Amino acid sequence: MKKKLLLLLVFCLAAVGLTIGATADDGWDVSDIPEEYRLPISCNDTLMTVYDNRGNEWSLQHRALNPDESCYDLLTIEGSGTITEIPDEIWNYRDNVRFIIVEGCSVGDNLFTKFDNVELFAIMGRTSSEQLKIGMEAFSSSDSLRYVYIGDGVVSIGERAFRDCASLYDVFIENVDRIGEEAFRDCVSLKSIVIPDSQVLGEYAFAGCESLETAHIMSQMVEAFAFEDCSSLREVILDGVEYIEGTAFTRGCENVSITVKNVDVLRGYGTMTNVLTTESVAFFSDAITSVTFEEGVKYIAASTFVECPSLTTVNIPDTVESIGASAFGACTGLKSLTIPESVTRIDEYAFTKCSALETINLPEGLKTINDGVFSECSSLAALDIPDGVKEIGANAFSDCSSLAEMDIPNSVTVIGENAFSGCSRLKSVKLSELVAQLPAGIFYGCASLTDIELPSIVNSIGDNAFNGCVSLPNLKVSREVTRLGGGVFDDCAALSLSVYPGSYIQAYAEAYDIPYTLLDDGVDDTVNSIESVTSAKGFDPDGKACTVVTITMTNGDVERFYVYDGKDGEDGEDGETVVTPAFTDVPANAYYADAVAWAVANGITGGTAENTFSPDAPCTRAQVVTFLWRATGSPEPRSAGTFTDVNASSYYAKAVRWALENGITSGTSATTFEPNAVCTRAQVVTFLMRALDGRSYGSAGFADVAASSYYADAVAWAVANGITDGTGATTFSPDTQCNRAQIVTFLYRAVA
Repeated sequence: MKKKLLLLLVFCLAAVGLTIGATADDGWDVSDIPEEYRLPISCNDTLMTVYDNRGNEWSLQHRALNPDESCYDLLTIEGSGTITEIPDEIWNYRDNVRFIIVEGCSVGDNLFTKFDNVELFAIMGRTSSEQLKIGMEAFSSSDSLRYVYIGDGVVSIGERAFRDCASLYDVFIENVDRIGEEAFRDCVSLKSIVIPDSQVLGEYAFAGCESLETAHIMSQMVEAFAFEDCSSLREVILDGVEYIEGTAFTRGCENVSITVKNVDVLRGYGTMTNVLTTESVAFFSDAITSVTFEEGVKYIAASTFVECPSLTTVNIPDTVESIGASAFGACTGLKSLTIPESVTRIDEYAFTKCSALETINLPEGLKTINDGVFSECSSLAALDIPDGVKEIGANAFSDCSSLAEMDIPNSVTVIGENAFSGCSRLKSVKLSELVAQLPAGIFYGCASLTDIELPSIVNSIGDNAFNGCVSLPNLKVSREVTRLGGGVFDDCAALSLSVYPGSYIQAYAEAYDIPYTLLDDGVDDTVNSIESVTSAKGFDPDGKACTVVTITMTNGDVERFYVYDGKDGEDGEDGETVVTPAFTDVPANAYYADAVAWAVANGITGGTAENTFSPDAPCTRAQVVTFLWRATGSPEPRSAGTFTDVNASSYYAKAVRWALENGITSGTSATTFEPNAVCTRAQVVTFLMRALDGRSYGSAGFADVAASSYYADAVAWAVANGITDGTGATTFSPDTQCNRAQIVTFLYRAVA
C-alpha cells in the first residue's frame, strides 16, 4: 500500500477514537491495528486480481484475522475502472467487514448496501485528476456506517448514495463536482457538514438530517430542498456560493443564521411562484432569522430574501453597492435596518411589505428612491430622505399607514404616481420647491392629511391626486396650474381652495362645485375676469381623451385646460362642442391643412400646444397606431395580450392590443413594441394597409423599394389608392421618419 492510503487509514481509525502506532511507508500489518480491533490469531493476506466489465484491472485485498472462521474486518480495493460486483469469496463474509477502503476505482450502484456491519468507508484516487464516482445507493440504508471519507479524485456522489444511514455521524469530503439528489437524506445522526468547492449540491441532498446543526457550504449551486426538514440547523456559512434555489432552506427548518462570504453577488436560481416579482429568488424560507454579509459582497441580488418572514437581523458591510429589486420583500419580521453609505442604488420594491419595519436609514449617496421600495411598510413611522435624492418613484411609500410626516428635500424634482397613496396617518407634507408636476394618485386616500403647501412652480395635478383626503381643509393653488386630472379632489369633504382670480383652478372649482376663496394678487378683477366656463369631451394636445374646459374672459380671451375621467354628469350641456384650435403653424394652403382639421374634428389627435400642431415633428409608433385605431372607430380590443413595454394605463394601450390582435403589428420583438421609437414611412403605410386592405398591388416602381422588402406591397397599395405618390419621381424614402403632417394626411386620404 502507498503511504497515502496508510495515512488515510490512520485518519479513519483516529476518527473512531483509536490510535495507531508507527508503520513503514510501504505498507501496514495487523500490528498497526489497536488491540480492541485485533483478534489474537495472526492474519493471512490474500491478493486477487479480477477485471471489471470494461476489462479494466482492479484488485481486492482482504485480511483474514481468523483464518479458521474466514473473518474479515478490513476490505481494501484498488485498481481502475468501476467496481460492479463483489466476488463470492468476499461477499460470503460481508457481515464481518467493518472497514472498506477504495483507491483508484469508482463504486457502482447498490454495491455495499448489504454490508451490514461496515462502520467506515473511504474512497480516493491515486491522483487528484482522476474521475471517480460513487454510484447510486452505494450504502443506502446502512445502519452501521458511522464515518465517510471522500478524498481527492472523486468527482460525484450518486443519488441516494448514503440515504437512510441512520448511524452516520461524520462525513469528510475533499473535493467533488456534484453531490447527487438525496445523497445524505435522512442521515439522522449527522451533526455537521463541510461541503467543498463543488459545482452542485443536489435537491434534497441533506433533507431530513434532523440532527444537523451547522453546514459550511462551498458549492457553487445549492438546489431546491437541499436542507428540508433539518430541524436542528442553526448556522449556515455560504462560502463562495453563487446560486441558491429558493426552497433550499424552506420546509421544516427554523432559526437559521446565514453568513455570506467570498462572493461578489449572491443570486437566486429558478423562478418561484407567488413572489413579488418574476425575478429568481435565493431564499424563500420561514426558517432564516439572521443574515450576515462579510466584507467583499458588492451586490445583494433581486429577490434574494423575498418572503423570509422570520428574518429579524441583517448585517450589511460597507462593500455593498446596491440592493436588488424585492431583495427583502415581505420580510415581515424585519424591524430595523442600517444601510451603509457605500450603497448608491436600491432597486424597485426592495423592502416592500416589510410590515414590521420601524426604522431604516438611507445613505447620503442615494440618488433615487425607486418604485415601491417601501410600499406597504405599515409600521414605518418616519424616514429621513437624504439631500441629493432627485427622484421618488411610483408607489415608493404607498400604504405606509404609520407614516405621520414627510419632508421632501429640494433636491427632488420628480415624484412618481401614487408615491404616498394609502398613507392614512400622514398629516404633514413639505414638498420640494422644485417639483412641477403632482402625479396621479400621489396622496390618494391620505385621510389624515391636513398640512401641505404646493410649490409655486406646480403646473399640473394628476388623476385622483388628493382623492380621499377627507381632512384636508384648504389648499392654495397657483396660477401656474393649467392641467388637472379626473377625480383630483373627490371625497375631499372639508376642502376649500384658495385660488387667484381668472386662473384655471378657479374655473375648475366653478365647473365642479368646489368651494373656493379668491386670493388678492393685486389685479383689478373688473378689468379682465371670467365671463363663462364650458366643458365638453375632446382630446388634449397629446391625444389623450379628456374633458376640455373652455374659459372665456371678459376681454375676449379664450383659454382651455384638460380634465381626465371627470365626475359623472360633468361632461357639459347638450350641444356643447370643443372649439377646433386655430393652429398658427398650419397655413391654410398647406397640403395637410384639411387633414389636420379633419383629425382634430374627429378626435384623432389634438395639437401639441394651445395654438400649435407641430406638423414637422416625428410621429412615434405609439402615436401612429393610436391615430389609426381612432380613425377606425376605436374598437374595443378582444384580448389582454400586449407587450412588456406597454403599460396598461398608457393612452395607447388599447390601440396596441387592437393592432396586435389584428395583425397590424407584431412588435419589434416577441415581448416589446417600443412605443416611443419614431415611425418610418415604410412602417406607417404598412400599418395602414394591414388595417384597411390586405390585397397585393404589385410594384409601385420606386428605385428605393426592393420587391422583397416587407413594405413593398404596402407602398404599392398606398400609391394605387392615392395616399402618397412618394418623395420623388423614383423614390419613396421608406426609412425616412414620418412626421405628424404626413400621418394625418395619409389617414385622411385613406379613411375620410
